[in-house]
Formats: sequence, C-alpha cells, structure tokens
Amino acid sequence: MFKNLNNRKLLSNFIVFTLIVITFFSIAYQTGLINSGFRYFIDDHQIPQLSYDLTNKGFLKTVSTWLNIDKSVNRFRPFYIINLVTVTQLFGINSTLWFLYITLLGSLTTFFIFVFGRLLNFSVLIALIFSISTLLGSQSEIWTRPIIPDAYGMFFLSVSLVFLGLSCKPKYNKGFTNVVFVIFTIFMSLCKESYLIFIPTLMVGKLFLYKNETQHSLWQTIKHNKFTLLFLGSAFV
Repeated sequence: MFKNLNNRKLLSNFIVFTLIVITFFSIAYQTGLINSGFRYFIDDHQIPQLSYDLTNKGFLKTVSTWLNIDKSVNRFRPFYIINLVTVTQLFGINSTLWFLYITLLGSLTTFFIFVFGRLLNFSVLIALIFSISTLLGSQSEIWTRPIIPDAYGMFFLSVSLVFLGLSCKPKYNKGFTNVVFVIFTIFMSLCKESYLIFIPTLMVGKLFLYKNETQHSLWQTIKHNKFTLLFLGSAFV
C-alpha cells in the first residue's frame, strides 16, 4: 500500500515537473525571450566583460578581479560572482544559452517550491497554486534576466526549502538533509545581501515544522536542531 502511495506521489511530481518545464520553455519561446539577445545594459554588459577577462586572465584571476570590484562598491555576493564567472566560462557571450539557462532555473525553482508545498502536506493542486503564486507580479521579471542575482538567490532558497521540509520528516536521513539544508541556505545568502533576512525565517520555519512533525516540546525541538541553528545563526551574524 505504502509503495503504491509513494509511486503515485512520484508520478504526480513527475507530471507537474514536466508541465512546469514545458510551460516555462513554451512561454520563453513564444515571447521571443530565448532569441532576444542581451538587452539590459545595466546587467548584461557584464557578460562580454567577463568573457574578455576570462580570455585574458583565466578563471581564478577573473574571479578575484570581480570579487574585488564587488567589494569596492560595498557589495558582498561571493557565490553569485563565482557562479557568474563559471557560467560565462561555459556559455561565453551566447545569449541563447544564457536565456535557456535562466528559463531552466525558473522551472526548477517553481518545481522545488511545489515540492516544498507537498512536504507541507498540501494537495497537488494547492501546492501547484502555491508555487505559481511566486511568479505573480513584478518578481517574475527575474526569470527574464539571465545574470540578475535575485534569480540565483531564489533558486537556492527553493532548494533550501525542500531540504528544510525533508529534514523535519523522521523517515529521511536527518544528518544528510540538515547538512544540505545549511549548505544551500548559505549559498542563497551569498548571492545577494537581501537574502540574509531569510535565514532567521528559515530557522523559525525549521523549528515550527520539526515540532509539528515530531510533536516534541519547543525545548526538545531546539535541542535536536541545535547544530543546524548554530550554523545558520553564525552565518546570519
């Protein structure tokens, strides 16, 4: 019986994932986004600059240069910079690949938020509405701009939420899921400074979900999650 239930969940998740990916790529294709080329001067001009630096300086020197540039304008986004240089190394100035990449990230982010909804015991429909709601309004713009840090922060936040949910379920490996949860939360916070404010929210969410799943007291919940809370608290401070 449980095996059949798990198979049904996997099938429903796969169907939703397929629908999300098809929808994202269909919209990107129909609107001409994929072949639109770089058009946001405030951001997109960095791609040819990065490509030029990679050609002349190499990977490590380029990372160092751009980290220093970020520091000089009082920004702290090291993981975003490293990711940006890495993707530029892979895609160069091919705008089509960049827009395919950001479309894939948007698809995965929406799906991971759906999975988090399912981990909260939402029905498939409610979890899908929950994930789609994150695309409504001006925030959807981040999935049309391939190098904006908000997109990467949102992606890592969605992965963090999935492992937050898994780490609160007794049937999953608590050690592994907690470690992955902490790692992706730190990645998220190092993409853009504003994502730091999500760390206390994730900590409270962790306590609430764990307490709700295990029916432990608040003190027992804090005690069982002390290392996770300590690492996240240290990252926030």
